[in-house]
Amino acid sequence: MTGSLPPDSRTGPERAGIALEPKVPLPLAELRRDSYDTEAALQVFESLLLIAARAGLASDPAPHPLVLTQAAKALIGLRPERPSRRLMTYALDLCAAITAGPRDRSRLVATPDDLGLTVSVHGLEAAILSGDTEAAHGELGRLLLVSDNKGFMFDLLLLLAARSRQRAATTVPLVHYAQRATDFVGGVNRADFLLPAVEAVVVAAEGGLTELAQADAAALPNWSLIVGLEPAEPAGITLAAHAAQIGADEHVKQSAIQASLDRALARYQQVVPREIAAAGAPGQAPGKARASARAFIGRAAEGDAEAAKAIGRQLGATGERVWLLEVLEQVDAARLTPQLLIWADAFRMLYRTAPPEHFAGLGELAGAQLVKVLAAG
Repeated sequence: MTGSLPPDSRTGPERAGIALEPKVPLPLAELRRDSYDTEAALQVFESLLLIAARAGLASDPAPHPLVLTQAAKALIGLRPERPSRRLMTYALDLCAAITAGPRDRSRLVATPDDLGLTVSVHGLEAAILSGDTEAAHGELGRLLLVSDNKGFMFDLLLLLAARSRQRAATTVPLVHYAQRATDFVGGVNRADFLLPAVEAVVVAAEGGLTELAQADAAALPNWSLIVGLEPAEPAGITLAAHAAQIGADEHVKQSAIQASLDRALARYQQVVPREIAAAGAPGQAPGKARASARAFIGRAAEGDAEAAKAIGRQLGATGERVWLLEVLEQVDAARLTPQLLIWADAFRMLYRTAPPEHFAGLGELAGAQLVKVLAAG
């Protein structure tokens, strides 16, 4: 199979030695429809994720199209029976602006002659630390050739991203979403998502990496910390959300990744926690505002932080998450920014993994965060 990864020996036709061709995205004109059902939305996102992965890396990977497309897909999943046309259109328009062609999968293809005497993860780390993207591709290709669990490559990149001194909060989400996109599209297209992930980690490593964390470090998340963070630190909230989701999933390098994420979050733990009302009966917004997504976004857009926090507390107290999607559908189209999408998806993950006693506090934090996101434009 020209230009594709070696077959994954674990499952299906590939186990029998049949090389499957990578999927290719459908033309955008075929993806736009008047309405979408669940199956149609999933088919569209399969193509959109492949297109989004082609986009180059900017200095800030946080709003990379792959991050935003995966976030839109996950948020639409909060109400799969009626996919959000607003988010479908947003993702389609985002990917329509990408002009780059398919990534060169052959960069990750190694042959037995390339193996040498030893193959080690230390070679990948050394290449990344040296800033040599081509060498990192080569080392990753060698690891893919000898590994029975090719999904393990994302765990290695997640671990390195979490150890970035300066950019963990923006690089971990990209690598994490690249991994989840691979799980959705399929392993035959693994290279399409590994390539932007490894390139992002190379950039993140420029500021240095922390020492490898001990595997017995305390497990994430520290929910008392998360709900107490001052909302002036949105990067900390986003990183905490990914840390919580990674902690809830199964990863080969689970304990090491979590320990490194704990270190990365430490820079945000110095913030003095704000007061969080005790869990229990949700409060009422000033003026007896009704707890709805429309009221929530309206008060936040006015800059009324206290009202937004109170309404968020009411909305979040039940632990339901669909209101996050409804907020995105209620906001003016011009205000549907990458930062707002990242905000919604961060709280989607936090609610998915939070214990019930923190539901109301998370809603309050979501309200405070939303005011700042909208004020930033």
